[in-house]
Amino acid sequence: MSEGTSGTQSGAPGQDPRNPSGLRLHPDHDHPGGTAAARSSLHHLHRRYAPLASFGRAVRAEAFRRGAKNARRLIVITDGANWCESAVATNFPGRVHILDFYHAAEHLRELATALLGEGRDATVRFRLWRRALLRGKAPDVIDQARQLRGHARDRKAAKRNLAYLTHNLPRMHYDQYRAQGLFIGSGVIEAGCKTVVAQRAKLSGMLWTVRGVEDVLTLRCQLLGGQLNRFWDQFFALPMAS
Repeated sequence: MSEGTSGTQSGAPGQDPRNPSGLRLHPDHDHPGGTAAARSSLHHLHRRYAPLASFGRAVRAEAFRRGAKNARRLIVITDGANWCESAVATNFPGRVHILDFYHAAEHLRELATALLGEGRDATVRFRLWRRALLRGKAPDVIDQARQLRGHARDRKAAKRNLAYLTHNLPRMHYDQYRAQGLFIGSGVIEAGCKTVVAQRAKLSGMLWTVRGVEDVLTLRCQLLGGQLNRFWDQFFALPMAS
């Protein structure tokens, strides 16, 4: 995420308006130890089930704990959800905010299909637009899509995906990000969320209370982050209630 910190991820089974997942903080490539050193710190896992304002403050506190206050540059990657934009603006002023490329590409695929229908034409158009997006040509892609909008096969889907891409235009300078060696994808954290949450708490037949799943995921984060022994040492050092 910076010259000195790593990434955090929210997660809890299912979707809840109090805790939508999507915010990712990534290492800046100028980390003193290089990309490998930055990636290693991703093993420090963090989960939070909370109202949005509380979640944002928790992510900021975790970022500062890892050195974000001293960062020369702060990089934030999100999936383009409106709540992410609000949380980032509130908690990380002065950041470089990047739209996760793979979310952008998925909306681009849906846009091509909505405009041209299923089939080869949409596939070819999507591949052309995807390459253009990587080259920093997002405005050109949006202009071309607008020219096709009048003949869209699915106007509602075309409008929705076009609005998403247009809104996130300031966060799609992928040519510049890549030239600087920055992450443009949040796959590491997406995979972490699947490993931490889905593989433990979203299996067939599982039902959880909020408190129960929070307790289990707290321990799972400690285990997968290599911090479980330290966690238990601190836990048993606490005074026991009489």
